Amino acid sequence: MNDLGNLRKRAKQLVRDHGAGRITIAERLRSGLDRFSDMTDDEVLAAPFALHDAQLLIARELGFENWAGLMQSRDRPGPPRAAPMSSWQAYSQVFVRDLEASLEWYRDVLNFDVDYAYGSPPFYGQVSRRGAVFNLRRTATTPWTTSPDEGDLLAVRIEVEDVKALFLEVRARGAKLHQTLRTEPWGQVTFVVADPDGNLISFGSPMPETNRIQEAADDIHD
Repeated sequence: MNDLGNLRKRAKQLVRDHGAGRITIAERLRSGLDRFSDMTDDEVLAAPFALHDAQLLIARELGFENWAGLMQSRDRPGPPRAAPMSSWQAYSQVFVRDLEASLEWYRDVLNFDVDYAYGSPPFYGQVSRRGAVFNLRRTATTPWTTSPDEGDLLAVRIEVEDVKALFLEVRARGAKLHQTLRTEPWGQVTFVVADPDGNLISFGSPMPETNRIQEAADDIHD
């Protein structure tokens, strides 16, 4: 925190990364700077991004209101302030043999947005819908093998507010159903589709509140 030169180098590197069109910086700018929050990746990379913007981003990520506040903190005793975090994010990695064809399938059949495709030819991409986000990675062969007694291996599990409506939608779009709509023993309603590579994507309703209460009671007694 007290290394001013290192902080300045980091800010300059952010400007260079933005100028080079590095797609990975787009989400960082959306999360840290208000004026980028509603922009697409392409819009973020096309927008002006100066050194003072990069300094503000670093200050915000470190828990300060602005760069001046970060600089003033160097003279304060005690450990550095940690950056506030409202939530964590994790992205599943789904392995596919033909990235471009798979991106089209997720767009046309599951109605996901294609956030980006990276590489020439593309080998890595990201899809999203209503806050559910995961990545697709091209690979020559599937990395997974299963035995008959292991059952199905889900690639992605997504909870939605109206699972029946989504089931009717994706079925009408031609989704290959691996499991039709059904009520699970624990009370959720779910269905499973298979993508062109056989990856299983599960959609389900939120767990009923009565089941959540019972689980909490069981944990207390255990």
